[in-house]
Amino acid sequence: MMKSLALKSVLVAVLLCGAAPAAGDPSGDIPVEFKITRSRDSLLIGEELVIAVTAIYPAGTKLHQPAEVKSDGRFLMKEARLLSSKQVSGSLEDKYEFVGSPFVSGAQELPDLEFVWHDSVDSVMTVFAKPGSIFVKSVLPADTAGLDIKDIVGPQELPGRRWLIAVIILAAVGSLAAGYWLYKRRLLRMPLPDVPAESPYEIALRRLNALAAAGLIEKGNFKQYYIELTLILRNYIEGRFGIAAIESTTLELKRSLRHDDLPRVQADAALSVLMRADLVKFAKYLPDANHANSDFDAVKSFIMETKPVAVEVEVVK
Repeated sequence: MMKSLALKSVLVAVLLCGAAPAAGDPSGDIPVEFKITRSRDSLLIGEELVIAVTAIYPAGTKLHQPAEVKSDGRFLMKEARLLSSKQVSGSLEDKYEFVGSPFVSGAQELPDLEFVWHDSVDSVMTVFAKPGSIFVKSVLPADTAGLDIKDIVGPQELPGRRWLIAVIILAAVGSLAAGYWLYKRRLLRMPLPDVPAESPYEIALRRLNALAAAGLIEKGNFKQYYIELTLILRNYIEGRFGIAAIESTTLELKRSLRHDDLPRVQADAALSVLMRADLVKFAKYLPDANHANSDFDAVKSFIMETKPVAVEVEVVK
């Protein structure tokens, strides 16, 4: 009897250890489960596919999708929206709907769907839901040898009165040339101001002073505050390190912040501010004044610690 019980216990333990996680579970360390369904598994090229995603995660934590849902060359994501969010038995359930179209035929792996999850102490991590694969059928038949595919119509001649068109073109070119000559002449007469160009470091400190004086935190305008703060940080990174930070998403910038003059600790501090700002700007996350002031100090420290050694400017107070 005892041997039978022990054998059953071992079998139960083996089954529990070998159970596969739910589809799309990003990591055993992050308690986020994704349940994914597709409207169909086979469709014609260019047809719409609807992907339904249910994200289940513990109450007290937060999950949201970045503002920008990227598409690759094979699958164009047209729409992504949150349908509902509710609490069920101590967990939160968010239901999303994604609509897109494939543009490459054959068996295709759908692109991963990116989400941002942060726990109760504001540690931020990126997780991915994996929608799986589909089969895309071409609109052309298998044998295209007998098809009559017509070429694009070539350039066509304009109707008569070519002389009138030539006169109009010459008049337009002459007007542009005269305007350009007058503009250059005016520029040559203008005195050039003898003002040294500001360095990215000086510009950043000046704009930080202006942001502090605006009092956006005291007014509760956190969204505008984080827009201004991250713009200052991105402009400084682009000017100081030559990284295209202004037009990059936070995820793209995370991959780009590998620079000889930028230690990992300082890069992580900058990314932490940018990720919290994304939550405020796009996920309606409302921080408190302490977090906002702490992020201001983090940006100021980042700028002070990464400035060129030769630059000497008054520190922001």
